[in-house]
Amino acid sequence: MRNAFLSNKLKQIKTRLLIIDDNQIRYNQIVDLLTSKGHQVDAFLLDDIKSFEKQLRTHWDVVLFGRAYDLKVEQALALIHASNQPQLPLLLLNPEGYHPSQYLNYINKGVYDLFNLDYPDRFYIGLVRTLSYSRSLQAQQHLLKELEIAETHIQTHAHDTHKALAVIQEGIHVKANREYLNLFGFNKEDEILGLPLLDILQPEQLQDFKQRFKRISQRNFDQARFDLKSLNPNIKQPDHALRLEFLPDTTQLDAVQISIETETSSQIKASSTGSELTNSSSRFYEQINRKMLNEPANKNAIVMFLLTGFHDQVAHLDQGKTITYIKSVQEFIQEQIHSTVIKIAPALFVGLCQAANENLLYSKLQGLSPLLKPQLLDVDAENYSVQFSIGYSEIEGAIQNQEQFDFLIVHGLSHPIQHKKVESHEIQFSNFESHELPPAMVLGAELDREQQLIKELHSIVEQNAVHLKYQQLYDKQDTELYTYEVSSGVIYEKQWLSLEDLAELRKDTELAVKLDRWILVEACKQLYNFITQYPNAKLIINLNIYVLLHDKQVVNLIEKLFSIIRNTKNHPLILQFSTHDLLQYAEQVTPVLKQLRAQGALISVRHFGVDDTCTNLLSNQDIDLYRLDSKLTQSLNDDKEMAELQLQVQNYQEIREVDMILPMLNNMNTFANAWNIDVRYLQGDYFQKKLDHLIDGQDH
Repeated sequence: MRNAFLSNKLKQIKTRLLIIDDNQIRYNQIVDLLTSKGHQVDAFLLDDIKSFEKQLRTHWDVVLFGRAYDLKVEQALALIHASNQPQLPLLLLNPEGYHPSQYLNYINKGVYDLFNLDYPDRFYIGLVRTLSYSRSLQAQQHLLKELEIAETHIQTHAHDTHKALAVIQEGIHVKANREYLNLFGFNKEDEILGLPLLDILQPEQLQDFKQRFKRISQRNFDQARFDLKSLNPNIKQPDHALRLEFLPDTTQLDAVQISIETETSSQIKASSTGSELTNSSSRFYEQINRKMLNEPANKNAIVMFLLTGFHDQVAHLDQGKTITYIKSVQEFIQEQIHSTVIKIAPALFVGLCQAANENLLYSKLQGLSPLLKPQLLDVDAENYSVQFSIGYSEIEGAIQNQEQFDFLIVHGLSHPIQHKKVESHEIQFSNFESHELPPAMVLGAELDREQQLIKELHSIVEQNAVHLKYQQLYDKQDTELYTYEVSSGVIYEKQWLSLEDLAELRKDTELAVKLDRWILVEACKQLYNFITQYPNAKLIINLNIYVLLHDKQVVNLIEKLFSIIRNTKNHPLILQFSTHDLLQYAEQVTPVLKQLRAQGALISVRHFGVDDTCTNLLSNQDIDLYRLDSKLTQSLNDDKEMAELQLQVQNYQEIREVDMILPMLNNMNTFANAWNIDVRYLQGDYFQKKLDHLIDGQDH
């Protein structure tokens, strides 16, 4: 039997290859080999980041990676993963110094396979198999899109022509619209559910219909459109033949959809009860059903996001701004839950939450609780404060009809997601040490604003209205995949105000400590919930120096938090402080840092690298992680400055080999160029934006 991978069908469509190599000879060898085998080839050769970034915007079948001037295979994989073709296969060719023991490591990084061009026959077989996989994947994605378009077209056409529609599963009615019920003399859908199709149609040519329906049930729709004379005495048009058409049902693999058009169907008026199968709202739950069909999971729930105070927000907006506002809200929710979001009504949005088991599902749902706080939304350069009520309903199988969907929404809105209480650890704010700070030279107006801000912050902390933002790091070593930096802020005067290094906190150290303790506890609640999904998750929590200077109980608090998390061996908590503050107060805080590390916490510094004094921290064994200052990221936009940054980092590594973070990589160019700098972690919007709860950005 011939190998299906070697089918001539692959040769009938032009093969698009993106080849990364600095060797024109290898490029020619690959193209000539495929051409000699009868393939049509459209190939492009490049060996630099900028060309790769540009070419990723177009469609390719396979990427082949040989050698490049300024592009590493890890870079290429990361950029592909974040592109519009995240599953585009990459083949690695003739890697230098390769040993078979490295094979699994490359595969785990994301390489589809490795090949040696010195063995052209083996390479050809491997390339064709890869191409076959790529084409199959493309065909699947194309068909899913076409199926969704076709389903929408069918439903819209049925609504416009008032066709009678029903869904048949194993010969039994499981769904029917108002026109179908009217056609056969039924008043309610419940009356027809469970009845055999034959009992309803009662075809005059019984054997002919049975043969046709048998082929249709076997997913053969070649003769699925025909006329039928019914003997059913209850039919409303007994003298006319029924025009039948059978179609596959997109929500259930073993079901088919039947549509019936009669000569008088144009006279049948659409019902306005909202229970019909084909009205616009019913297509909402069909989208959810298709999502569950295409991406099946053991546990599913629909999540409702209801805007509170919606009418007050949009009362002064014109039509254009209202549309933009609603779209911005939908995009915000979609970004936060990392899934498709459907707008049911201007103030009501529904998303799908899926998991492998019940515990993971509840963990994901509970992870949404930070979204209950007021959110700052940027709409056409104007800030709006929006707030949601969030509820959920679990789903068992496909949603059957509009009534069930309505019930699920009502049920979900009456079952809100709430903050889960883990273990109660009261935060004490006693035992503060007085620490003299230099007097501030401020004008009267500035002093008033400072006092007002401090007063507002006290209130915000009391109301648990501080926002925590989580941003996932990209680990070049592919071992610490679930490390997140935690930053804090508040919405103040309709603007985002970051609480790290906030100067006003120097005037109220009690507030500063209270704030940091709150951040620690709330972040650990999220971590406690998230480790159900990812047991190796870690948090880098940004804190101010005052919690080390003035809080005698901080070590006890960390001990209690670890008792909640129940995981100290993996060092899930990394406490991050300002480089300048640790240098300034080194004598006072060093003993505390040692005690925190003894409890299992790690220590990190931010704003590292801005001046030469920071090198003094490199000899400190109590510092585990170094986050470079975001200003240094700007060097990635210039080749000369990038080389200088790399030299700067190399000098640090010569003093002491340490793990570093390069932040603010917010576009493909800076993210790609960051691979030329010897830092372990990459961070920025290009990989994952700052979100209000923990979610894995690598889960495409």
